[in-house]
Amino acid sequence: SFSFIVDADKWDDLDTKMPTRTITAIKKIIEVSAVTYPAYEATELGFERAKKALESDKAALENAKREKQEQIKNEICKIEVMKKKILMM
Repeated sequence: SFSFIVDADKWDDLDTKMPTRTITAIKKIIEVSAVTYPAYEATELGFERAKKALESDKAALENAKREKQEQIKNEICKIEVMKKKILMM
């Protein structure tokens, strides 16, 4: 089960008894819950798979943070070099 706020959507087949709504962007996910009776028969709960995906995402986030810090250090070094060049003029 999940609950969210729609940011953008589009509607098709408005002239029929069963229009189709396609959600193209979600503004905010409010809740995600495991339920006994899912809305769709094909729904599965894969905790181990989700756990591995979360661990992978955490590792990717940490890597991105390290890369950003390295970029910042490099930019600071460039600025320091520029300062020294200016002072030498």
